[in-house]
Amino acid sequence: MKSIVHIGHPKTGTTSIQKFLWTNRASLRQQGILYRRYSRLIEQPELAVTVHHRLGAIVSNPLLCSSLGIRDISSQAKVVKRFEAAVAADLSSTGAHTMVFSCEYLGIPSRGHPGISALRDWLAERFKETRIILYIRRQDQFLESDYSQYLRNGGHLSFETWLTTAKPPNLNQMVLRWERVFGPDALEVRVFDRRCLAKGNLVDDFCTVAGLPLDGMSRQPLVRNKQYSMRQAELVRRCNSFVPEGLRSKTSGRIARKLCRVLIESLVPAGIGRIHLPAQARQMILEDVRRSNEALRQRRFPDSKELLPGTSCGS
Repeated sequence: MKSIVHIGHPKTGTTSIQKFLWTNRASLRQQGILYRRYSRLIEQPELAVTVHHRLGAIVSNPLLCSSLGIRDISSQAKVVKRFEAAVAADLSSTGAHTMVFSCEYLGIPSRGHPGISALRDWLAERFKETRIILYIRRQDQFLESDYSQYLRNGGHLSFETWLTTAKPPNLNQMVLRWERVFGPDALEVRVFDRRCLAKGNLVDDFCTVAGLPLDGMSRQPLVRNKQYSMRQAELVRRCNSFVPEGLRSKTSGRIARKLCRVLIESLVPAGIGRIHLPAQARQMILEDVRRSNEALRQRRFPDSKELLPGTSCGS
């Protein structure tokens, strides 16, 4: 059996791909393609947890730990054991020829060589062949979207202050890490931009690259990450700052922030004055990543004039 692993780099439409796979899991299974979830979480976080466990580390994401019941290394080991047993059962009983994984927790920009190597070893123990699919996005647009996520996670810095601490992803270094472990030929790098996607659609593009059938599959509108307007962002930021620092990581603090967010999102119109980088900041970000982007273009996209559409002019 072979595996297809979608590395869900943040802010590249991972949820849309996962919902398509889950909605069509029965149809895919009839064609020998298996997509499962091993808990109530559709994003298959158990795969990332298993990688952490192989490195002797406990996952640090509090929401993930709460959802999976991870309190310490012992409870994490039980999660991994259940996951590996379920995968083994799938491999021995389903008759599928391909298993698909899609996990955004594998796509954190700082994910290093040890974690990627641990993932490779885990996959090699179970599959004869693995293909990695990774989407990349313009760094300036990534930061605009990522600030909304920062606020949802409880952040309280203003957009201008946050930008001084946020680093645009070095896409070349990220791709190199995966190439060095899995090999360049096993890695498919795609650009998350409608102008670069098959039929201008993310799901069509993913299925084309992964070799998955599209005929007869149920199609749903793409899931778009909610990006706050500047007004919404400022209100959420203020609410977050009112939560005492000692409560911010506790359940009560998270509930308070969520209630405020829901209220703001329902009462304050979105889509008006969305979070937008000032022209000078955008140019600085694009200039900062220009050389690394060019190195990636030359290696992976030599026939393209630029790696990410619009970066040469900052549009």
